[in-house]
Amino acid sequence: MRLKKQIIKREKVYGLDIGDSGVKIALVSKISKGIVLEELSFRNFPIHLESVNNQILMQTLQGLKDELKEEKMSVIVNLYNTEPIVKFLTLPYMDNNELSEAIKWQTQRFIVYDLEKMIIDYAVLDTFEETGKKKVNVVIVAVTKEAVFNLIEILKNVGIEPVSISVDCLAQFYFLRENDVFGENKVDGIIDIGMKNTIIQIVNSGVPCFVRKCTTIGSWEINKALKKTFNIEFEETEKIKRDFFLGLLDMDFDTEVRRIMNQAMEDIFKEIKRSLDYYSDIFPQKKVDRLFLVGGGAFLNNLETYLSQGLGMEVKRFDPFKNIIFSESIKNLELLKNNSLRFTTVLGLALEAIL
Repeated sequence: MRLKKQIIKREKVYGLDIGDSGVKIALVSKISKGIVLEELSFRNFPIHLESVNNQILMQTLQGLKDELKEEKMSVIVNLYNTEPIVKFLTLPYMDNNELSEAIKWQTQRFIVYDLEKMIIDYAVLDTFEETGKKKVNVVIVAVTKEAVFNLIEILKNVGIEPVSISVDCLAQFYFLRENDVFGENKVDGIIDIGMKNTIIQIVNSGVPCFVRKCTTIGSWEINKALKKTFNIEFEETEKIKRDFFLGLLDMDFDTEVRRIMNQAMEDIFKEIKRSLDYYSDIFPQKKVDRLFLVGGGAFLNNLETYLSQGLGMEVKRFDPFKNIIFSESIKNLELLKNNSLRFTTVLGLALEAIL
């Protein structure tokens, strides 16, 4: 999905993921054996901040640029600090001009905002035949011009050129598709558990058909509960979460932390089930077979088992590094592997640059 068309080919185009917890940047290439990770780095925002202003974001981006020793850089970036409208549709096959006109007509049906203030774009995901007629699956993304222009301005202020703009759910889909995880006759879910948001996406036979963003569920709720319970700083809550995942907590902490973690898993479970029930109402003949967990919040201990038992389906963490070939230039490899679930989106954005 490209809201800002890439016109001039660049020698290097990075994937840039601006998330709730920080910024990640990646550069990949492709050889016959698979995807090569050439560069990968990340910087977290200050954990105590409820929201991040433009100055902190620009400082963080500048720090990553300096680390990569890039004076100027081109990126494919995700939409940041906005709620894009994402709609999946199946339409009769038609040429590009006819499809563009059909998309304009379709958007008037589900966008209630002033279209003059929106940027609307689409991508063809799949072409197929049904009852002897050729059809296409498309995704339409609509976002306010203000959000796009603000993002471009922030990036250009630190010497970053956005050659293309994408959305999280599509970046994740592209990367999982490249890793051949979707079954031809299966309905799969991608659950991206971030710091302050959770994205639930359904992929039917390798084609996305449903997405929902939950803005009240994320691992940030755990940090707030730990801070309140133990009267500690937010920086310490991150250490407790990490130690709990690694099984390193003292017994004095363990019982209460486990209660907080269990509550977080229950909240995540409820939101996922609500989305799956809604999906089942729309597509009653297409039951979800399994879920793939991505995002930093997917590190929660026993989350796979908890969700699998509650939902009655296969649930597994998706390791984005499973099929990756690491370049010798990659630094801090052990640290990156310990945070691997956080990198699915940025790797998907980097992959879009070479597709």
